[in-house]
Amino acid sequence: VFRVKVEEYAELKLQGSQARAIDNQTLPIYTWVAASHKESAAPLDCTSSDGDDVRLRKSRVSCPQVYATSTHVAHLLNLVINMRDGAISSFAWDNGCRGCGPDSCLESSKSLDLLTGKHSPEMFSPACGAELTGCTSNGLACDMKILVTWAGTDRDGRHATSAGMRLSKFSGFTLASLYEKANSQYQAVTSR
Repeated sequence: VFRVKVEEYAELKLQGSQARAIDNQTLPIYTWVAASHKESAAPLDCTSSDGDDVRLRKSRVSCPQVYATSTHVAHLLNLVINMRDGAISSFAWDNGCRGCGPDSCLESSKSLDLLTGKHSPEMFSPACGAELTGCTSNGLACDMKILVTWAGTDRDGRHATSAGMRLSKFSGFTLASLYEKANSQYQAVTSR
């Protein structure tokens, strides 16, 4: 359990998550967040933006966000907590794949069944992932880190300022991601 202060930029690190990702070679591993409340903390079913689950629980839990697959791990994720007049109105994962190529882009399912582990085929909220082999062979630090930023207004109507520090404000193409994208497109053309 992590507790963060309103409008305080925070980095949450889940110690030991790297070992969980390395041991898992079957289903993707997801994360989600929940505000303190007495109801279910299961991830939000985001398959329909105007569905009952979103309408009833979007201010208390987030959609699922992929952390690891059998080949890659997204060791840096960004969560934006949206507020309206000081109350949480929703959670949004603000990740993207502009800084990595298509082979390193991990997409998240819009829903996740905690009992079966099944996830919907509808995807969204991609995140850049590093190869899981790098976590063991290269000593890459792959424990999950979530950067928390805030958007919206506090109870006095002041706008949150930490939203300017979210990852999407700093993402861009790297030489490696441009090469990976060009190579992927080249392979697609030459394999026809």
